[in-house]
Amino acid sequence: MIEALERLGLVSRVAEAMHISQPAVSKQIAELDQIVGSPDVRRDRNRLYLTEIGVQLAAHARLVLARIAPAALDVDAIARGIPGAISVGVEGRSCPL
Repeated sequence: MIEALERLGLVSRVAEAMHISQPAVSKQIAELDQIVGSPDVRRDRNRLYLTEIGVQLAAHARLVLARIAPAALDVDAIARGIPGAISVGVEGRSCPL
């Protein structure tokens, strides 16, 4: 949500992008503020801007989302029955018994 907020800046756009209600976005913002212990956004009329803390959280969120995307593709492929490849590494030394 924080990453979408950084990109979109409006609660209405974030709500639309995430397929949730505007009050749900506002509630998530408030909950994140409580968790962090400091505001992660500031309001200017209708637009929201990330504070320095929010910018850091958004940067971490982008990293997490980048790691999740390939996993989602893998899970989707498995669900559709697409076979995958398995790589097995073997060390070249023999072990005497």
